[in-house]
Amino acid sequence: MNIYTKMLICLSVTIAFIAPSCAAPTPFMICGGGSYNNGTDCDNFAVGITNPDNGKTWTAETSGNYCQIMLTSGIDLNVSEVLRFDATDGVYSSVTNHTITAKEVGDGGLFEFNITLGSRPGDVNDDGHLTTADAAIVLTMAVHGKYSEVADVSGDRAVTSLDALMILQEVGTTS
Repeated sequence: MNIYTKMLICLSVTIAFIAPSCAAPTPFMICGGGSYNNGTDCDNFAVGITNPDNGKTWTAETSGNYCQIMLTSGIDLNVSEVLRFDATDGVYSSVTNHTITAKEVGDGGLFEFNITLGSRPGDVNDDGHLTTADAAIVLTMAVHGKYSEVADVSGDRAVTSLDALMILQEVGTTS
């Protein structure tokens, strides 16, 4: 084998290793909705996204219970990297990790990536709203010594009149 053939083989092998890492960056859309675990929409929530592999962070645009963001595959994220989604409505939060797949990169994004937050504290009748009815139910629970994580608005591991008061204060600020 002459020197030119050896050089050509070396060059071909080098190109084969370099070419995948030089792939052109492509748009990568992430979008989806937010809801509580009872199925009601979670309006006005915020979604932060972090790529721990490269240290980049972003905030998704939100409208109602929908969020979206356009990132760039090959710059912001790569196949097999994990994205961390931190969502909150100001009261409840959710942390979700998602590993990017080759199919998602090929498809151009992560579509219908829905985030579920726990029930809103104090919404004991599970109708998606804090009302005086919730406060009345919590007072009844307090009198009978019953416990519910949703009714424990104060987070003190007990259902008391304080929890009912906190619900009424929230009702007063939203009406």
